[in-house]
Amino acid sequence: MRSLQHIASAALLCAPALCATIDVPGDFALIQDAITAAQDGDTVLVNPGTYHEHEIDYLRKAIVVTGVDPDDPEIVATTVVDGDSAGSVFVFSLSVDTTSVLAGLTVTGGIAEYGGGIRCEGAFGAPLIDRCVVRGNAIPHHLDLRGGGGIYCGGQRLAIIRGCVISDNYAARTGGGIEIAEGARARIEDTRIERNSAGRGGGIHIEGAESSLEIYRCTIVENEAFDGGGINGSVTRADSCEIQRNTAHNFGGGFLGCEIWATHCLFEGNYSGIDGGGISVCDGFAPTIFEDCSIVGNGAESGGGGVWAFWADPILARCDVRANTAAYGAAIGCGQASLELANCTVTENRASEDGAALWFESHLFGGVIASISGTTISANRAGGAGGAIYAEEHDRDIDIDIEAVDLRDNFADGDGGAVFCLDAAIDLVGCILTGNSSGGKGGAIHVAGEASPSVQLASCTVTENEAAVAGGALFVDAGSWRTESDSAPIAAIGSIFWANQPDEFLGDGIVTRYCDVLGGRPGLGNIDADPRFTSFHGVDLLLAPASPCIDTGPPFLADDVPWPPWYRNDPALADMGAFGGPGAALRWPE
Repeated sequence: MRSLQHIASAALLCAPALCATIDVPGDFALIQDAITAAQDGDTVLVNPGTYHEHEIDYLRKAIVVTGVDPDDPEIVATTVVDGDSAGSVFVFSLSVDTTSVLAGLTVTGGIAEYGGGIRCEGAFGAPLIDRCVVRGNAIPHHLDLRGGGGIYCGGQRLAIIRGCVISDNYAARTGGGIEIAEGARARIEDTRIERNSAGRGGGIHIEGAESSLEIYRCTIVENEAFDGGGINGSVTRADSCEIQRNTAHNFGGGFLGCEIWATHCLFEGNYSGIDGGGISVCDGFAPTIFEDCSIVGNGAESGGGGVWAFWADPILARCDVRANTAAYGAAIGCGQASLELANCTVTENRASEDGAALWFESHLFGGVIASISGTTISANRAGGAGGAIYAEEHDRDIDIDIEAVDLRDNFADGDGGAVFCLDAAIDLVGCILTGNSSGGKGGAIHVAGEASPSVQLASCTVTENEAAVAGGALFVDAGSWRTESDSAPIAAIGSIFWANQPDEFLGDGIVTRYCDVLGGRPGLGNIDADPRFTSFHGVDLLLAPASPCIDTGPPFLADDVPWPPWYRNDPALADMGAFGGPGAALRWPE
């Protein structure tokens, strides 16, 4: 009863002595008749039972229609309003806001042109739908451009859906569970959206740039669509949501859209028949931001098992991208897109073809710009080339900056255990490449192409990588394209290349300066001496106090470390390897 009083207070517009509670079926047999008799601020109390009604209209009234106990799932399940396939079950139209409340009922059996279970329409049709079950409603035809098998939100005010279950609804066109359109705004909280299906947006569809959705603490699970199995459209804000086991036959198993800002969300076990098993972002100028999210165990038949970006600019920060599968770009695939990846973990992803962790490709209409920093990319496996990263440039530039990144224990059946670069430009600064292997050439890095491929390494540590054929650390196969000095396909400065198998380098056009190379190599400031790696506070590949790589890096650079730890000599002189040079402070253990 306390929860009922809480609901009623949200719509209370009259003095308590004047507000009435109208009992159904005690006072009126039909819910519509009770609403007709009600005044603003009244409560229509619906007792358990099945009520066969459709097109129940609130008549612009600020009233509460509620079951006797919205907090009791058994009572909600037995308080049923069945539309008998004759139209929408409930209708909110014109001058209705969240002081019009629907609570604690099961809404089912609605079949309409749009809004099968609940239809919110007109300029100001935006109620509060609280702790309801909306189940088994449908939009079976394409007669109307609108959808919303369970709920249709079309008003310009803010509709709120809170604590509901939206399940087993269907829309032939859009929004199997919920459709938000015509500039509508909706906020969905603590709601479970499951087993709905549609042409687009199996769980939720947001139509047009003027419509908006905020979604908090929701579970969107086992929905299905041709595009956007879980959600299709722009999401202004998503926080603490679980988007799991949704299916898209084409694009975006979990999410497909041009705009989203997601924090603390889980995208798990979603699938797409083409691209973007977990997430597909494309064709938009709005931000697509994922912070503190887990993108785990998703799959795509083609590209982007975890995330697919096409003509988009996704940003991922502090995310876990793990155990996704695809033909290429199992974790993240970018075609004609930009990517910012910061402080993430990308691990245990599997590609049957190329680029198990990250896949980049440019074409005539768009290049690729990527920034990857502070990230661990490990234990990924590709059936083709690029165990971790694959970049292939066509017509337009690919520029990838990689800083303070660990590339560890990745494997490619083909070439490039960690990185495969085909005519692209990749800069690595302060990176560790270790434990990577390839079934072909280039245990760590393979560079190929005839249109000016370029890989630049500064202050990197490349050790204990292995290639089955040649070039344990670096392999260059740049066709007939050959240059000298700084324009070489691979240029390394202040880096360590040690204990890679079967050799360190193979191929022309590799220039090293102020590097430590096993077996020696011509070049200014190069040495051939055991770097004497050690570990400290769980961080490996540090330099021991007597390491010959301390203070022997490029003399025109300084270590960016504001304190001299015990294993350091003079921080003003750059060390070789990933813990020396500018930006080194980002890597030092505290």
